[in-house]
Amino acid sequence: MWESKKERKVFKIIVAGDSCCGKSSLLLGFILNKFLRNIQSTIGLDIQNKDVVIEGQQTTLQFWDSAGQEKYRRSLRKIYYMKADAIVFVYDVNNPTSINSIAHWLNEANQYCKSDPIKILVGTKCDYEIEVSKKKANKFAKANKITLFQTSARCPSDHDNIEMIFLYLAKVLQDGKRTLSRNGYKNFKNTIEKSRKNISRAPKSICCFI
Repeated sequence: MWESKKERKVFKIIVAGDSCCGKSSLLLGFILNKFLRNIQSTIGLDIQNKDVVIEGQQTTLQFWDSAGQEKYRRSLRKIYYMKADAIVFVYDVNNPTSINSIAHWLNEANQYCKSDPIKILVGTKCDYEIEVSKKKANKFAKANKITLFQTSARCPSDHDNIEMIFLYLAKVLQDGKRTLSRNGYKNFKNTIEKSRKNISRAPKSICCFI
């Protein structure tokens, strides 16, 4: 989804997964940069924007989050998946049913997406007891050619960092690529962290962007 080649780029990112798997906490952890307790489940469709700057280029990530229940999704499928640039499939590492459901979400996306969006798989709530092994999640991700990340909205620094996941996704989209990798994520994360350390040492009057 583009506004203009010269203007800010706007990318439509679908967030898919069962209800209560942590989709809203994941998004708000990135958009607001904090963990919120007692988030109400999404009803219908929720669209939120986040502006980021990657290598001097301002980009808008437009997140589309729908209710996980079938009754709310049925009437929204076509518009929901239309012109999607990326899809983030979300599961709860403490709920085996939620990752088993990803196959359904993937089939639905393949059916309704006319474009060829980037797809990633994100396991949430890693700060709790894990019932879905990383081996199982990796096996599913590799079988479906999806890159796996695991994180926690409550303790993002202890796992894959929520902010870094979405900033890396923004860079891949901005560069016009169709795939992303674990190695690419690690290199990107290291580059950003080094850059931020340099910024923290710089005079306060200097304003730097990613």
